[in-house]
Amino acid sequence: MQVLSLDRGAVELELAFRVADIAVASKAKSEVFDLIFRHAKAAGHTLATPREAVGQAFPEPNAVAWR
Repeated sequence: MQVLSLDRGAVELELAFRVADIAVASKAKSEVFDLIFRHAKAAGHTLATPREAVGQAFPEPNAVAWR
């Protein structure tokens, strides 16, 4: 894991992992994203707006609708 950037709105991390078979890489990536999302939610954290969403403001901490 490497911290790429840090500001008042977000911490951007880079996470690397390995799989034994490239055929399962996509599924493994989805599982990692799911674990991060679930642990962030359980800890009461919100996820920042994607950097690609130019012009959108960061939501209020409790305004994110978790599914």
